[in-house]
Amino acid sequence: MKLLLAGLWVVVVALGAAYGVALYLPGATDPAKAATVPVVLQTQKTRVINVPLVTGGALRGYVAAQFVYTQDGNLAKTLQVQPDVFLLDEAFRALYSDTSFDPDHVERYDLKKLTAALVKSTNDRLGVPLIKDVLIENFSYIDKDANKGG
Repeated sequence: MKLLLAGLWVVVVALGAAYGVALYLPGATDPAKAATVPVVLQTQKTRVINVPLVTGGALRGYVAAQFVYTQDGNLAKTLQVQPDVFLLDEAFRALYSDTSFDPDHVERYDLKKLTAALVKSTNDRLGVPLIKDVLIENFSYIDKDANKGG
């Protein structure tokens, strides 16, 4: 009989301790607070891409670009592929097909529009809002005739 009462006493103490801890921990009683995980931002640097600039059917030069992006670190852990692959693909497509790029006036190119489009298109392809911001690390235009000289 003593063994049965001792076992019952251990169960009651264990349940009471679990209930007490649940009440004591901040946010443990509010499932909405307990479910929110703070966003951890991480920065990643891409490799340099070279995009050919073709105007009027002729090669004019190349745009060399490198980006830095911030991502949700918690969300990044759930992906099986690196997002920079998609980011670079979107950047290549955007720069290659952009008819507003003027190699004679590179300083007038709308980089804000480019980076905003890269965030949106990359997140759309990934299916999750992973990329928070895209920054320009390097953006250069290289004329195809720059190395030719006499």
